[in-house]
Amino acid sequence: MKLLKLASFVLTLAVMLCAFNVQANSGVEDGKAIIELNDGIIGYWEYNVTGVDPVYQNGIMHISKEDGNYVVNLELPSGTIPTEDVEVNGNEIKFALYAEETRVEVNVAIAGDTLTGSGTTDQGPFTMTGIRKAKPE
Repeated sequence: MKLLKLASFVLTLAVMLCAFNVQANSGVEDGKAIIELNDGIIGYWEYNVTGVDPVYQNGIMHISKEDGNYVVNLELPSGTIPTEDVEVNGNEIKFALYAEETRVEVNVAIAGDTLTGSGTTDQGPFTMTGIRKAKPE
């Protein structure tokens, strides 16, 4: 009888672990399958920039991957700024954006849950720091 209970317990445990593993590896976000679960740069990053106009100082950087290409968008209280010419090399990202019709090139490095970066505007150089955040509501 004890052997039957033990076998039943082991079988139940094995089924539960398999179900958990399948669920953990089949994530879907906004209708898109999450293909690269271990891509450390993808996500939402709350950032602060020093040396720029106050309207651009704080926001959320959203880094995603669509059709095999990285996409970076900056969400500010005043709206979203798309970027272009996104290049990723390991944990380093380069991209450009337009702020008040001026092209701004940004270099960002990600280490774990922290982000550091820099760039230059017509007002001079700036630095950027940030931390990973959960998906904003």
